[in-house]
Amino acid sequence: LRSAKKAANDESCERAVKHLDPILKSLEGGVAARAYLDTLDSEEQKDASAFTVSLISAKPRIVLCNVEEMNAGTGNDLSQALGEHLKGLGISSLPFSARLEAEASLLASEDPEFLLELLESYSLDRRAVHGVLEECQRLLQLTKYYTVGEVEAKAWFVPNTDLKAPDAAAAIHSDFKKLFKGVEVWKAADVIEHGKQECRKKHLVKKGGKDYVVKEQDVLEFDIKGQK
Repeated sequence: LRSAKKAANDESCERAVKHLDPILKSLEGGVAARAYLDTLDSEEQKDASAFTVSLISAKPRIVLCNVEEMNAGTGNDLSQALGEHLKGLGISSLPFSARLEAEASLLASEDPEFLLELLESYSLDRRAVHGVLEECQRLLQLTKYYTVGEVEAKAWFVPNTDLKAPDAAAAIHSDFKKLFKGVEVWKAADVIEHGKQECRKKHLVKKGGKDYVVKEQDVLEFDIKGQK
């Protein structure tokens, strides 16, 4: 790369050397490439990703620390010490109890009320899997919005970059971006408490156009040309 940079004054080679030189030094010192990327702002990270996409140690990582049920929320001395060590390497960690999570996964569909009681008995307000999903979302720089129908509700994960409604609609189907007419917006908390139709009666729904910026926890209903 350095030879190509000198011979042809290649801009891409210059950018590659700029990012790969410090990464090589990190790797030689036993430090993951991700540690270097975490020192960059979002635009620099985007530029560096073109040259680091094949590096496994450049990927965001989460370490799950399996602990006893009673320590599922806060972890124990060992998981906390490991968490501090990993933090210095730029790696996230979360405590969880595999035994408790296995039981919770069964209860989620069979007896959700007892599941809540079980979690509360360990001072938890949700399953570990939800914490893992949130951390993945943060590391991958994603935001989510919901679509809610009569039969199902679904979460859609999109880049957390001030994404506008037509681009968010394209996550459902690529044609929706060019056929986009408008969007109706609810807040997830309002839909959970009142339901979509009651939200309409209470004027808790707002309309947006092509410039509406999607926010975390939005419930969206797109108006698409040719669809009722």
